[in-house]
Amino acid sequence: MFSFVGSQYRIEVSDREYFIDLLLFHRRLRSLVAVELKIGEFQPEHIAKMQFYLAVLDDKVRLDGEVRQSAF
Repeated sequence: MFSFVGSQYRIEVSDREYFIDLLLFHRRLRSLVAVELKIGEFQPEHIAKMQFYLAVLDDKVRLDGEVRQSAF
């Protein structure tokens, strides 16, 4: 079961703003789920961007007891 956390969820790193398209929380897994929406063909840099978002969420947003993030 997912809970909606926010759309265009703002994170800040080194005085720069970044926005995650959708941020959800899976209650049973106790884990944040970031969704980046794209139109068009897949580009390898999309993976790097998602890994960056997950690392920032893990460092700044994840609470004790919640599962660490991973990208696939």
